[in-house]
Amino acid sequence: MYDESHVIGASWVLQDISGLKKAEEDLTRARDELERRVQERTADLEASNRQKDRIVEELRRANEAKDEFLGLLSHELRTSMMLIYGGIKAVRRMSGRINEQETVSLLEDVEQETDTVYRMIEDLLNLARLELGEQLTTEPVLVQHVIRRFARSFGESRPEREIVVDVSDELAAALAEPTYVEQVLRNLVSNVEKYAPPESPIELRAAMNGGAEIIISVLDRGPGIPEEERDAVFERFYRSSQIPKRVRGMGMGLTVCRRLVEAQRGRIWLAPREEGGLEVSFTLPVARDGSGN
Repeated sequence: MYDESHVIGASWVLQDISGLKKAEEDLTRARDELERRVQERTADLEASNRQKDRIVEELRRANEAKDEFLGLLSHELRTSMMLIYGGIKAVRRMSGRINEQETVSLLEDVEQETDTVYRMIEDLLNLARLELGEQLTTEPVLVQHVIRRFARSFGESRPEREIVVDVSDELAAALAEPTYVEQVLRNLVSNVEKYAPPESPIELRAAMNGGAEIIISVLDRGPGIPEEERDAVFERFYRSSQIPKRVRGMGMGLTVCRRLVEAQRGRIWLAPREEGGLEVSFTLPVARDGSGN
């Protein structure tokens, strides 16, 4: 009986030890699970905090960009309006005391500044429309007609500047928005006017790139753009280190060009010319229907 009681007691002890060991294992698993959940939650909180920090930084940069934009816009508009007002006032005040050539010169300055304001507003409106997600209406367009029409208009308004057109009549029709194509050309040529020597020609070219797209290029003999800046110049408000400080501008022309080209499912890029200067090219997709305007 004594031996049997010892056996029973030992069995209870073993059962207690086994139960304690199982409880310890359960506690260990629970602790590990809790630690895992704490680590996951901590990682989630850290990621959330990083995201909040990024949002705060993006908002800060956006606010700085807004302030910079408003400052540039205010300066450009004020400068143009002062020149327009001053030119008109001078013509009126000196009427009868200056000859016709001087009057025409003053009025040409007024016209140029008026055109600057118009293009500035046009760029801003188009950029706003695209950023609001407005859908573009494209149609088959013969870009050779758009280029020649633009070159003719430019030559009439800037007879002192040589513009050379090299396009083929055999180009397929592009799927594009003709007024936007012309605005891209106008912005690119405006840059050439600002930065390239006045006696150097402006070249406009267009050619097929395989059967799927057309490449349109504007070439100049200006100072070019350093390789490290060739992507940055498409960013809003960016002004290249090659631009003289005397040259006015908000740094939006190429930004608008990129948005207009991409809205037409094209690409735009810069490349240096071997003989010096810059070549800015953009593509437009070929329309499936070969006809165009």
